[in-house]
Amino acid sequence: MQLLATLPNVYLKISSFGYIDPDWEAADKIIESVIATIKVFTPQRCMFGSNFPEENTLESGSWTMKSLVKVFLKISESFT
Repeated sequence: MQLLATLPNVYLKISSFGYIDPDWEAADKIIESVIATIKVFTPQRCMFGSNFPEENTLESGSWTMKSLVKVFLKISESFT
């Protein structure tokens, strides 16, 4: 990721948490990893995505948009 972040035209889409862990809403490790990655790319080169409705399956945690936005807000708390 650090090598990709050196390329000025590379941006980061933050999504698909459920593919990593179906219980992603309570997975602090995922949130910590996303925050660390945003720090590498800077907030100016990152964006959140939902992949809704394709990603909203039992295997991916069956999340709601409300819960997804809550996690996005939690991730972005430390950034201006």
